[in-house]
Amino acid sequence: MGLLERIQHVVRANLGDLLARADNPEAALNRVIAQMEDSLAEAHNEVIAAEREHRRLLNLRLEHEAEATKAEGKALLALKRGSEELARNALRRKQDALGSAGMYGRQAEAQQNGVASLRSLLQALEAKIAEACQRRDILLARRRVAKAQQSLADLVYGGRSEQGRTVERIEDRILTDETAAEVLAELRGDAWESRLAGTEADNEAAIEEELARLKAKLAT
Repeated sequence: MGLLERIQHVVRANLGDLLARADNPEAALNRVIAQMEDSLAEAHNEVIAAEREHRRLLNLRLEHEAEATKAEGKALLALKRGSEELARNALRRKQDALGSAGMYGRQAEAQQNGVASLRSLLQALEAKIAEACQRRDILLARRRVAKAQQSLADLVYGGRSEQGRTVERIEDRILTDETAAEVLAELRGDAWESRLAGTEADNEAAIEEELARLKAKLAT
């Protein structure tokens, strides 16, 4: 398959169908982009060579046109000198030169059309490469988002992850400390109430004892 046929095939290719059939869309796109970039480099070289050939053909046409003009001048000079045969020979050279100029002119025109076609395909190929690169970037972005979502889901819902276990250990420690504090507070509360009750009982006994002493004193 020639370069032009390859470029036309690539330009007409449906990237959506390619991605739908590929097991690894990203790898498939990378291969296609690499192939297109190779074809693009070849196409650039083809355009340069075609333009060079177009200029060569134009120069050849101009050279033969100048040769025809020169031959006509020689024919006039021969007639002035009275030599019709020399004039005829000069006119024959003029006709040959004009024929060659016309041939090179037609070739240059065809070459110019070919250059225009190449440039058009080149632009289409560049647009196709840009489209493929854009799709690849979208795929990569979607993959990054998917990985981030998976990582977040593992963190939030993966109950046996290291982070999850760490949080659980911290919560258990806090609950243990809180429970211990509550128990200690209760114990301390009971002890205080016991001491308070004991003190009140001692006071009552002293009052009763003092009351009995006063009663005895009044009785005497």
